[in-house]
Amino acid sequence: MARIKAAALPLSEPEDPNEEDDEDEDENEEDGEVQSGSGASGKRTRAQKAAARTQQELLERLQAIPDAVAGLSQVCPALGTLFELKFGEVSVIQGKVAPDVYRRLFLQITAEESVLQMTTKPALDALEVFVTQPTHRNASALVEIPAIHELLTHEKNSTLLFPETTVEVCRWILDRGRMVLSSLIKGPEPPKIDEGVEKPWTETGCCYGVPKIRERPQYPKLKHDLNNDVGGKRGAKCSKFYSQYGERRLTGGIMGEGRNDVFSALITRWEKAPKRVIYDFACALGPFSLTTSTLWVTQNVQQLPFSKLIAMWTPV
Repeated sequence: MARIKAAALPLSEPEDPNEEDDEDEDENEEDGEVQSGSGASGKRTRAQKAAARTQQELLERLQAIPDAVAGLSQVCPALGTLFELKFGEVSVIQGKVAPDVYRRLFLQITAEESVLQMTTKPALDALEVFVTQPTHRNASALVEIPAIHELLTHEKNSTLLFPETTVEVCRWILDRGRMVLSSLIKGPEPPKIDEGVEKPWTETGCCYGVPKIRERPQYPKLKHDLNNDVGGKRGAKCSKFYSQYGERRLTGGIMGEGRNDVFSALITRWEKAPKRVIYDFACALGPFSLTTSTLWVTQNVQQLPFSKLIAMWTPV
Protein backbone atom coordinates (compact mmCIF):
# COMPACT_ATOMS: atom_id res chain seq x y z
CA MET A 1 0.00 0.00 0.00
CA ALA A 2 2.90 2.33 0.76
CA ARG A 3 4.24 1.75 -2.76
CA ILE A 4 0.88 2.59 -4.28
CA LYS A 5 0.57 5.81 -2.30
CA ALA A 6 4.15 6.79 -3.14
CA ALA A 7 3.49 6.21 -6.82
CA ALA A 8 0.20 8.12 -6.86
CA LEU A 9 0.87 11.09 -4.58
CA PRO A 10 1.72 14.37 -6.34
CA LEU A 11 5.16 15.93 -6.10
CA SER A 12 5.85 18.80 -3.74
CA GLU A 13 4.90 22.26 -4.84
CA PRO A 14 7.89 24.34 -6.00
CA GLU A 15 9.03 26.78 -3.36
CA ASP A 16 9.35 30.53 -3.78
CA PRO A 17 13.08 31.30 -4.13
CA ASN A 18 12.48 34.84 -2.82
CA GLU A 19 11.55 33.57 0.65
CA GLU A 20 14.19 33.93 3.33
CA ASP A 21 15.85 30.77 4.58
CA ASP A 22 18.10 31.10 7.60
CA GLU A 23 18.98 27.42 7.38
CA ASP A 24 20.48 27.89 3.91
CA GLU A 25 22.49 30.87 5.09
CA ASP A 26 23.92 28.88 8.01
CA GLU A 27 24.89 26.02 5.69
CA ASN A 28 26.57 28.41 3.28
CA GLU A 29 28.56 30.03 6.08
CA GLU A 30 29.78 26.62 7.24
CA ASP A 31 30.93 25.82 3.69
CA GLY A 32 32.83 29.10 3.55
CA GLU A 33 30.52 30.62 0.98
CA VAL A 34 30.34 34.40 1.20
CA GLN A 35 26.85 35.88 1.15
CA SER A 36 26.46 38.98 -0.96
CA GLY A 37 24.57 41.97 0.33
CA SER A 38 21.62 41.25 -1.90
CA GLY A 39 21.34 37.64 -0.73
CA ALA A 40 21.37 36.34 -4.31
CA SER A 41 23.64 33.43 -3.42
CA GLY A 42 21.23 32.33 -0.70
CA LYS A 43 18.32 32.45 -3.13
CA ARG A 44 20.15 30.26 -5.62
CA THR A 45 20.92 27.75 -2.89
CA ARG A 46 17.27 27.54 -1.87
CA ALA A 47 16.18 27.05 -5.47
CA GLN A 48 18.80 24.37 -5.96
CA LYS A 49 17.65 22.53 -2.84
CA ALA A 50 14.04 22.68 -4.00
CA ALA A 51 15.01 21.32 -7.41
CA ALA A 52 17.05 18.52 -5.85
CA ARG A 53 14.15 17.58 -3.57
CA THR A 54 11.75 17.48 -6.53
CA GLN A 55 14.14 15.27 -8.48
CA GLN A 56 14.47 12.92 -5.52
CA GLU A 57 10.68 12.65 -5.15
CA LEU A 58 10.37 12.00 -8.88
CA LEU A 59 12.98 9.25 -8.69
CA GLU A 60 11.27 7.62 -5.69
CA ARG A 61 7.94 7.78 -7.47
CA LEU A 62 9.32 6.16 -10.62
CA GLN A 63 10.92 3.42 -8.52
CA ALA A 64 7.63 2.71 -6.72
CA ILE A 65 5.49 2.41 -9.85
CA PRO A 66 6.51 -1.11 -11.05
CA ASP A 67 5.84 -2.71 -7.65
CA ALA A 68 2.55 -0.83 -7.31
CA VAL A 69 1.35 -1.97 -10.74
CA ALA A 70 2.45 -5.55 -10.11
CA GLY A 71 0.77 -5.70 -6.70
CA LEU A 72 -2.50 -4.28 -7.97
CA SER A 73 -2.47 -6.58 -11.01
CA GLN A 74 -2.20 -9.62 -8.74
CA VAL A 75 -5.32 -8.52 -6.89
CA CYS A 76 -7.22 -7.37 -9.97
CA PRO A 77 -5.68 -7.01 -13.47
CA ALA A 78 -7.98 -4.08 -14.25
CA LEU A 79 -6.73 -2.23 -11.16
CA GLY A 80 -3.14 -2.56 -12.37
CA THR A 81 -4.11 -1.44 -15.86
CA LEU A 82 -6.00 1.62 -14.60
CA PHE A 83 -3.19 2.58 -12.23
CA GLU A 84 -0.53 2.27 -14.94
CA LEU A 85 -2.66 4.29 -17.34
CA LYS A 86 -3.13 7.19 -14.92
CA PHE A 87 -0.02 7.02 -12.72
CA GLY A 88 2.41 4.91 -14.77
CA GLU A 89 5.94 5.73 -15.85
CA VAL A 90 4.85 7.09 -19.23
CA SER A 91 2.42 9.54 -17.62
CA VAL A 92 5.04 10.71 -15.12
CA ILE A 93 7.74 11.20 -17.76
CA GLN A 94 5.32 13.09 -20.00
CA GLY A 95 4.31 15.28 -17.07
CA LYS A 96 0.67 14.21 -17.14
CA VAL A 97 -1.29 14.71 -13.92
CA ALA A 98 -4.17 12.32 -13.33
CA PRO A 99 -7.48 13.87 -12.20
CA ASP A 100 -8.07 13.72 -8.46
CA VAL A 101 -10.94 11.26 -8.88
CA TYR A 102 -8.43 8.50 -9.69
CA ARG A 103 -6.17 9.43 -6.81
CA ARG A 104 -9.08 9.34 -4.36
CA LEU A 105 -10.24 5.99 -5.74
CA PHE A 106 -6.88 4.31 -5.18
CA LEU A 107 -6.43 5.88 -1.76
CA GLN A 108 -9.85 4.49 -0.83
CA ILE A 109 -9.02 1.03 -2.17
CA THR A 110 -5.66 0.90 -0.37
CA ALA A 111 -7.03 2.23 2.93
CA GLU A 112 -6.48 -0.03 5.92
CA GLU A 113 -10.16 -0.81 6.39
CA SER A 114 -12.80 -3.27 5.28
CA VAL A 115 -14.42 -2.98 1.87
CA LEU A 116 -17.69 -2.60 3.81
CA GLN A 117 -16.48 0.84 4.86
CA MET A 118 -16.58 1.73 1.18
CA THR A 119 -19.93 0.20 0.35
CA THR A 120 -22.97 -1.21 2.15
CA LYS A 121 -25.09 -4.21 1.17
CA PRO A 122 -27.78 -2.11 -0.57
CA ALA A 123 -25.04 -0.26 -2.44
CA LEU A 124 -23.59 -3.58 -3.56
CA ASP A 125 -26.97 -4.45 -5.04
CA ALA A 126 -26.92 -1.22 -7.06
CA LEU A 127 -23.33 -1.89 -8.09
CA GLU A 128 -24.32 -5.33 -9.38
CA VAL A 129 -26.98 -3.72 -11.56
CA PHE A 130 -24.40 -1.34 -13.01
CA VAL A 131 -21.83 -4.09 -13.66
CA THR A 132 -24.50 -6.11 -15.48
CA GLN A 133 -25.68 -3.09 -17.48
CA PRO A 134 -23.09 -0.26 -17.32
CA THR A 135 -25.40 2.54 -18.40
CA HIS A 136 -25.38 6.17 -17.34
CA ARG A 137 -28.68 5.71 -15.53
CA ASN A 138 -27.39 2.78 -13.49
CA ALA A 139 -24.20 4.69 -12.74
CA SER A 140 -26.20 7.58 -11.30
CA ALA A 141 -27.65 5.18 -8.70
CA LEU A 142 -24.22 4.61 -7.14
CA VAL A 143 -24.24 7.76 -5.01
CA GLU A 144 -23.80 5.60 -1.91
CA ILE A 145 -20.31 4.66 -3.13
CA PRO A 146 -18.82 8.16 -3.53
CA ALA A 147 -15.45 7.06 -4.95
CA ILE A 148 -17.10 4.99 -7.69
CA HIS A 149 -19.86 7.49 -8.40
CA GLU A 150 -17.33 10.30 -8.73
CA LEU A 151 -15.19 8.23 -11.09
CA LEU A 152 -18.12 7.28 -13.31
CA THR A 153 -19.35 10.86 -13.40
CA HIS A 154 -15.90 11.94 -14.58
CA GLU A 155 -15.78 9.24 -17.28
CA LYS A 156 -19.34 9.79 -18.48
CA ASN A 157 -19.58 10.22 -22.23
CA SER A 158 -22.78 10.93 -24.14
CA THR A 159 -21.94 8.62 -27.05
CA LEU A 160 -19.60 5.93 -25.69
CA LEU A 161 -19.89 3.27 -23.02
CA PHE A 162 -17.83 3.35 -19.87
CA PRO A 163 -14.28 2.03 -20.32
CA GLU A 164 -14.08 -1.73 -19.89
CA THR A 165 -11.25 -1.30 -17.38
CA THR A 166 -13.46 0.82 -15.14
CA VAL A 167 -16.31 -1.69 -15.33
CA GLU A 168 -13.93 -4.51 -14.38
CA VAL A 169 -12.70 -2.52 -11.37
CA CYS A 170 -16.33 -2.11 -10.29
CA ARG A 171 -16.85 -5.85 -10.78
CA TRP A 172 -13.87 -6.59 -8.54
CA ILE A 173 -15.19 -4.27 -5.80
CA LEU A 174 -18.58 -6.00 -6.09
CA ASP A 175 -17.06 -9.48 -5.81
CA ARG A 176 -14.84 -8.44 -2.93
CA GLY A 177 -17.73 -6.85 -1.06
CA ARG A 178 -19.96 -9.91 -1.55
CA MET A 179 -17.21 -12.24 -0.34
CA VAL A 180 -16.48 -10.23 2.81
CA LEU A 181 -20.16 -9.79 3.60
CA SER A 182 -20.92 -13.49 3.19
CA SER A 183 -17.98 -14.43 5.43
CA LEU A 184 -19.34 -12.19 8.19
CA ILE A 185 -22.90 -13.50 8.09
CA LYS A 186 -23.21 -16.67 10.14
CA GLY A 187 -26.54 -17.80 8.77
CA PRO A 188 -29.74 -16.66 7.02
CA GLU A 189 -31.79 -16.58 10.21
CA PRO A 190 -31.37 -13.89 12.89
CA PRO A 191 -30.47 -15.18 16.36
CA LYS A 192 -33.29 -15.91 18.76
CA ILE A 193 -34.17 -13.19 21.19
CA ASP A 194 -33.25 -13.75 24.79
CA GLU A 195 -35.92 -11.89 26.71
CA GLY A 196 -34.11 -12.36 30.00
CA VAL A 197 -31.01 -10.43 28.97
CA GLU A 198 -32.46 -6.94 29.31
CA LYS A 199 -32.43 -5.26 32.70
CA PRO A 200 -35.30 -3.11 34.02
CA TRP A 201 -35.34 0.39 32.60
CA THR A 202 -35.13 1.79 36.12
CA GLU A 203 -31.61 0.37 36.29
CA THR A 204 -30.46 1.07 32.75
CA GLY A 205 -32.13 4.46 32.28
CA CYS A 206 -33.49 3.34 28.89
CA CYS A 207 -37.20 2.81 28.34
CA TYR A 208 -38.24 1.48 24.92
CA GLY A 209 -41.82 1.76 23.70
CA VAL A 210 -41.76 -1.37 21.55
CA PRO A 211 -40.52 -4.92 22.14
CA LYS A 212 -37.26 -6.24 20.76
CA ILE A 213 -37.70 -8.05 17.44
CA ARG A 214 -34.06 -8.92 16.68
CA GLU A 215 -30.65 -9.04 18.29
CA ARG A 216 -27.83 -6.71 17.42
CA PRO A 217 -25.53 -8.24 14.79
CA GLN A 218 -22.03 -9.15 15.83
CA TYR A 219 -19.03 -9.46 13.55
CA PRO A 220 -16.54 -11.71 15.37
CA LYS A 221 -14.37 -12.09 12.28
CA LEU A 222 -13.54 -8.38 12.12
CA LYS A 223 -10.23 -8.55 13.96
CA HIS A 224 -10.13 -4.83 14.76
CA ASP A 225 -13.40 -5.09 16.69
CA LEU A 226 -12.23 -7.87 18.99
CA ASN A 227 -9.68 -5.95 21.03
CA ASN A 228 -9.43 -2.53 22.59
CA ASP A 229 -7.51 0.13 20.69
CA VAL A 230 -4.49 1.79 22.15
CA GLY A 231 -4.34 5.54 21.96
CA GLY A 232 -4.94 8.80 23.72
CA LYS A 233 -7.08 11.84 23.19
CA ARG A 234 -8.81 11.68 19.80
CA GLY A 235 -7.73 14.91 18.13
CA ALA A 236 -7.11 18.38 19.49
CA LYS A 237 -10.59 19.58 18.56
CA CYS A 238 -12.48 16.76 20.27
CA SER A 239 -13.46 17.32 23.90
CA LYS A 240 -14.16 13.63 24.47
CA PHE A 241 -11.44 11.32 25.65
CA TYR A 242 -11.07 8.67 22.97
CA SER A 243 -9.46 6.34 25.50
CA GLN A 244 -12.66 6.41 27.56
CA TYR A 245 -15.13 5.71 24.77
CA GLY A 246 -13.55 4.71 21.47
CA GLU A 247 -11.08 2.21 22.84
CA ARG A 248 -13.81 0.33 24.68
CA ARG A 249 -16.28 0.46 21.76
CA LEU A 250 -18.73 2.57 23.77
CA THR A 251 -19.24 5.36 21.26
CA GLY A 252 -22.73 6.56 20.38
CA GLY A 253 -26.11 7.34 21.87
CA ILE A 254 -27.84 10.63 22.63
CA MET A 255 -29.03 9.23 25.98
CA GLY A 256 -25.53 9.83 27.25
CA GLU A 257 -22.06 10.20 25.83
CA GLY A 258 -20.39 6.86 25.44
CA ARG A 259 -23.66 4.92 25.13
CA ASN A 260 -25.13 3.35 22.03
CA ASP A 261 -28.69 2.79 23.24
CA VAL A 262 -30.30 4.83 20.46
CA PHE A 263 -28.62 3.03 17.60
CA SER A 264 -29.17 -0.27 19.33
CA ALA A 265 -32.88 0.53 19.36
CA LEU A 266 -32.89 1.30 15.63
CA ILE A 267 -31.48 -2.13 14.89
CA THR A 268 -33.22 -4.27 17.49
CA ARG A 269 -36.70 -2.71 17.61
CA TRP A 270 -37.47 -1.00 14.31
CA GLU A 271 -38.98 -3.36 11.77
CA LYS A 272 -37.77 -1.14 8.93
CA ALA A 273 -34.78 1.20 8.96
CA PRO A 274 -35.61 4.94 8.89
CA LYS A 275 -35.00 6.83 5.67
CA ARG A 276 -33.18 9.68 7.41
CA VAL A 277 -31.25 10.10 10.62
CA ILE A 278 -30.25 13.56 11.84
CA TYR A 279 -27.56 13.28 14.44
CA ASP A 280 -24.49 15.15 15.66
CA PHE A 281 -22.40 12.41 17.22
CA ALA A 282 -20.83 10.67 14.23
CA CYS A 283 -18.86 8.14 16.29
CA ALA A 284 -22.01 6.02 16.52
CA LEU A 285 -22.86 5.89 12.84
CA GLY A 286 -20.46 3.10 11.91
CA PRO A 287 -22.20 -0.09 13.07
CA PHE A 288 -25.66 0.90 11.87
CA SER A 289 -24.55 2.29 8.50
CA LEU A 290 -22.93 -1.04 7.63
CA THR A 291 -26.32 -2.70 7.22
CA THR A 292 -28.67 0.00 5.89
CA SER A 293 -29.01 2.59 3.14
CA THR A 294 -30.26 5.26 5.54
CA LEU A 295 -29.40 8.86 4.69
CA TRP A 296 -27.19 10.31 7.43
CA VAL A 297 -27.40 14.06 7.99
CA THR A 298 -25.22 16.02 10.41
CA GLN A 299 -25.00 19.62 11.47
CA ASN A 300 -22.48 22.07 10.03
CA VAL A 301 -19.15 20.34 10.49
CA GLN A 302 -17.25 23.56 11.15
CA GLN A 303 -19.52 24.54 14.03
CA LEU A 304 -19.09 21.34 16.01
CA PRO A 305 -16.23 20.34 18.28
CA PHE A 306 -16.17 16.86 16.75
CA SER A 307 -15.35 18.02 13.21
CA LYS A 308 -12.94 15.21 12.43
CA LEU A 309 -15.37 12.51 13.53
CA ILE A 310 -18.35 14.08 11.79
CA ALA A 311 -16.41 14.53 8.56
CA MET A 312 -15.74 10.80 8.46
CA TRP A 313 -19.44 10.02 8.05
CA THR A 314 -20.95 13.11 6.38
CA PRO A 315 -22.57 12.02 3.08
CA VAL A 316 -21.11 13.44 -0.12
